[in-house]
Amino acid sequence: MADDQRAQSRIKPHYIVVGICLGVLAVFALVNIDDVRVDFAVDTVDAPLVLVIVVSALLGFLIGWVIGRRRRTDN
Repeated sequence: MADDQRAQSRIKPHYIVVGICLGVLAVFALVNIDDVRVDFAVDTVDAPLVLVIVVSALLGFLIGWVIGRRRRTDN
């Protein structure tokens, strides 16, 4: 029983990698606080670079999550 609990309580390596990546992303975003011009197909806006970085990261995560779920359900 103790071995089962120890096996379940171990931190998996991919969680460590994700945590490190999130930390690097957070530091990178926080040191880039200047405003930048963002060009869309129909408009151009000025936005803080930190916002552009965070929104891009979230969209990348969402796309990867959707593709990953689709692959698992296709099998």
